[in-house]
Amino acid sequence: MSICLLAKVPEGLVLATDSASTVGDPGPAGVLKVFFNATKVFQIRDLPVGVLTWGSGSFRARTVASLVDEFENTDEVRALEAPELDIRALTDQFWTFMCRKSEEIFPQIPLDSRPHSGFVICGYPGSEFFPEEYMVDVPTVGPRRLRPPIDGEPDFGVNWYGMTDAIERFHHGRDARLFDVLGNSGLTAQQADAVNAAVSEFQYPVLFAAMPLGDAIDYVEFLVQMTINRYRFCVGAEICGGAIDIAAITRKDGFSWIRRKGRRANVK
Repeated sequence: MSICLLAKVPEGLVLATDSASTVGDPGPAGVLKVFFNATKVFQIRDLPVGVLTWGSGSFRARTVASLVDEFENTDEVRALEAPELDIRALTDQFWTFMCRKSEEIFPQIPLDSRPHSGFVICGYPGSEFFPEEYMVDVPTVGPRRLRPPIDGEPDFGVNWYGMTDAIERFHHGRDARLFDVLGNSGLTAQQADAVNAAVSEFQYPVLFAAMPLGDAIDYVEFLVQMTINRYRFCVGAEICGGAIDIAAITRKDGFSWIRRKGRRANVK
């Protein structure tokens, strides 16, 4: 399992993940093994582009990390140059490549029954001042843009994926299961909406539009660590954990590692 975050602030993007990879059994055995050195943040070549991944960490004998490495070494990607970079076109290439791999590895399995892996592809297009971010869910959901401009202005904020209940409780005062509980308790839709409106008063506001990049780095590290601690101390398998990987992408400096499997780097 995973916890992945993407923060978008005026100075750039920050990507952060844990390093746990869970091997599960659909039967009564449940979790068979958790590894703690999975890679879930990637740079595409030397371009100002990053990739986050969550969900299934492997397609049978191929880890997602090895598939991303194969993608970035295709002729089409090796020919890309930063000044002419089109993030949407690169996302389309990535989507096509990963879906082809899914078909090659699971030819007899229906799409909805195959392992699903989520990805965010993000970075700076050559012609734009602000970055772009796209999400895909291989093999069923094609590219869609995250945080497109609103009335011509950039939309700053954070997206989180994977095991997110701890973050949702911290920010919103509840997690997504509240709506299922309210529905199962016999409340009408109107009553459930009223409860949700009351709970929303407990949400913590965060000023992403004024947040410096260094604070965004601290912010995502805090949320990933909080999620890791949730699974460390609460009952259940420790399905989030290991080292925290953090990278930043800015127009000036491109992609840079802030923390990579325990090694610290200087923040510019």
